[in-house]
Amino acid sequence: MVTACPSESDPKLYVEKFLKDPKYKVLAGLRTEGCHSLMTVVMNEIISQDPTANIIKLDRDILADSKVDFPRELLPFFKDQIKPSVENYILLFDTPEIIGWEQIIPQLAADNVHLFSASSACRQVPICTKLL
Repeated sequence: MVTACPSESDPKLYVEKFLKDPKYKVLAGLRTEGCHSLMTVVMNEIISQDPTANIIKLDRDILADSKVDFPRELLPFFKDQIKPSVENYILLFDTPEIIGWEQIIPQLAADNVHLFSASSACRQVPICTKLL
C-alpha cells in the first residue's frame, strides 16, 4: 500500500535494489512512460539477474484470450504456467478485471512465485508493487 504520493523517478536507477531487497515494496516510474514501460524495466532486470527465470506476463488481453473470467479460473491458469524447478515471476501489467482476484495470492506463495503488479498512483505516477 502506498501511503504517500510517490515521486517520479527513473526506475532503472532503483530496479536492482527493488528486486533484491525485501524491504523495497514499491518502485515508482516516470509519468510520461506509463505502467507498461515500468513493467518492461522490471522484466528486463529479472532477466539480467536470473536468465533461467520463468516470467509469466499477464494483462487484460491475455486473460480475455485465455477465457479467464473468475478467480477460480485464475489459479489453475497460473498453476499451469508455474515451473517448480526455477524462480517464477508473475508480472501483472494492469490490474485484472476479475472481482476478487486477490484471493489467489496466498495460494501462490507456496509455489516459489514472486508477484508484481503495476498501477498508477496519484498524479498518474506509475508504480510497481511487490505482492509476493
